[in-house]
Amino acid sequence: YYMVCTLPDTLALVSVMWGLVFLLRQGDSIQWRLAISAAGLLGIAVLVKLPYIVFFPAFGVWIIQGLTRKNANRWRNALFLLAIALISLAPAAAWYAWVIPTWGSSGALSGIFFHLADSAEIGVIVRYHLTEMLPKTVINVAALPLLIWGAIQLIRRKGIIQLKRPKFWLLASVAASFFVYYAYEIWLISYHHDYYLLGLVPFWVLIAAIGASEAIQSRRMVLFALAFLLLLLVPYMTYRRIHPRWQDQNAEMNLDFAKYKNALRSAVPEEALVVMGTDESRCIVPYYIHKKGWGWTKSQGLKPEMLQEWINQGATFMYCDDRSVDQNPQIQAMLGPEVGRWGSVWVYSLRK
Repeated sequence: YYMVCTLPDTLALVSVMWGLVFLLRQGDSIQWRLAISAAGLLGIAVLVKLPYIVFFPAFGVWIIQGLTRKNANRWRNALFLLAIALISLAPAAAWYAWVIPTWGSSGALSGIFFHLADSAEIGVIVRYHLTEMLPKTVINVAALPLLIWGAIQLIRRKGIIQLKRPKFWLLASVAASFFVYYAYEIWLISYHHDYYLLGLVPFWVLIAAIGASEAIQSRRMVLFALAFLLLLLVPYMTYRRIHPRWQDQNAEMNLDFAKYKNALRSAVPEEALVVMGTDESRCIVPYYIHKKGWGWTKSQGLKPEMLQEWINQGATFMYCDDRSVDQNPQIQAMLGPEVGRWGSVWVYSLRK
């Protein structure tokens, strides 16, 4: 599914996967060509998508491991490797230093603090990730048994689960960094942004491949047949999961925002900060109307005190497709003249 989507995340993912391959191919002695390739690919991934910085700790762990070896040149090698890492990150650092100040109130930067959800709401999101997003979209239902079987084989045979192996710590550092990243961005990932979890793909693919290999090579015909059938089912289950999303009747947004996008973009000044709703992702509507600001979901609703806070922070217009919101007397008291109506989307100015 993700390979046919023009997501920059896919390019970043491929870059970090090859970067990790080159890094894991290193032996006790440094192979400089592999080291430069690994750092360069990791740097490209970060340049394409900032969250992939979570893979860079593996390079740092590798440098630290080199310092623990009895090598007369270990400090010089460490400095060279550090320089390579910094050089590979320089383009990304320069790019983000220039562009991040223009992001304004970005949920990607604010993370979990962008919306101070209570623990119950966070729990609902985590359960959704574990029962829907990860098994059905990111992993694939048909591949899930292979993933579980592969994990069982790794634990039984103490495959990668050996703390004495240096390569384990490289992968463990990435896993730990990804967990911190997930905890910080959980509110932004929410129920829609499954591609934020693509960084897990290198891990689950390897484990699922181990499970498939173990089952196919086993002498048990039942395991062989089951693994073969599951591999055949993977593309079909992907189609079953994803195809309905492309149908208009199943759109997870109000299609009027897409239908009238050009009129909505020009309805208010380009630089204006706006309030937008309803938008379950808080990102789809701003994408279509090319505006920055704040949004609310159908279940959350727009509370008067919330709107007042956003006005205090600079909001000057409101896009609304929910009549229970703009017909609320408390909300209406904060609305200025109506700018226009496009389908179910009504645009208002906001009072200071």
